[in-house]
Amino acid sequence: AYDQVKSRVKTLNEMGHSTEKVELIVIGGTFLQYSEDFKEKFILGCYNALNEKKSKTIEEAKKINEKTKNRMIALCIETRPDDCSEEQIKQMLSWGTTRVEMGVQIIDDEIYKKINRGHTVQDVIDATKRLKKAGFKIGYHLMPGLPSSNLKHDIKLFKKIFSSKNFKPDQIKIYPCQVLKGAILVNKYKEGGFIPYTREQTSEVILQ
Repeated sequence: AYDQVKSRVKTLNEMGHSTEKVELIVIGGTFLQYSEDFKEKFILGCYNALNEKKSKTIEEAKKINEKTKNRMIALCIETRPDDCSEEQIKQMLSWGTTRVEMGVQIIDDEIYKKINRGHTVQDVIDATKRLKKAGFKIGYHLMPGLPSSNLKHDIKLFKKIFSSKNFKPDQIKIYPCQVLKGAILVNKYKEGGFIPYTREQTSEVILQ
């Protein structure tokens, strides 16, 4: 983490960007599933790289970062709705996390089962409630065009996300479902059991 952040700051500075205020995103929905030791060292490495000084603890590094040249003004952690417990929320707060992004994809339990997603809509609702209560900004990753869905269904559920009090994230990121080499979906695609959205269909969902 130290080398990654240090390299990125250097690149941004060379491109003429200011890094006085930094938003750092830990990408990958499985980060919270790593060992406690790994997570703590990773976050500490991020702070140390920004501070250009190696601290022994995250608390010490956070304090230094308040007045350093490259200040972290926002920290985002990506996770899954079923990997966002009260303990994990406390841990993210201790790191200085300000936003959490969850891989929601679609709020439909039947589709979750068919794509072997591994969590439920209730997990999304519960995680959202806990995160809001803790004061986090919340982002949803949404995926139109999943197997067993369609344009009408996607648009209906997208609208529900912003109308139901159970959801209402602060932001969304949209990742249309695509067929990538090596994925299980490839076989279904070749057999004619799955047809990805066209560019026009994807645009229609987003514009709605």
